Amino acid sequence: MASKKTNKKEVNNVNYSEFKYSGKVFEYSGRLYPKTEGKGKVIARYGLSLTLNDVITIKGIHLVETEESYFLTFPSYKSGDDYKSYFFIDKALNEEIDALTDAIVKVIPQ
Repeated sequence: MASKKTNKKEVNNVNYSEFKYSGKVFEYSGRLYPKTEGKGKVIARYGLSLTLNDVITIKGIHLVETEESYFLTFPSYKSGDDYKSYFFIDKALNEEIDALTDAIVKVIPQ
């Protein structure tokens, strides 16, 4: 059987910051990518990949910066005029997600 040939690309320029955070429910780790300019009340957005307990990785998350705060947005899809999230996060995790957001903000390059 013929073997599959792949092109291996070398990563010469690392354009992300890594983070780790230990919550009560999950161990979080991930990468924070460079910022893009925001629109309206959003100052900036940062791409984010988030790994839970070293076994599940979620891509397509954004850290959003506004004048008042930072928050995470999860991947969503458009349904009619509304956007609906692919993820449901129970209210029990609100404090942990807020603490995670604070930990991620600390690795933003200045």
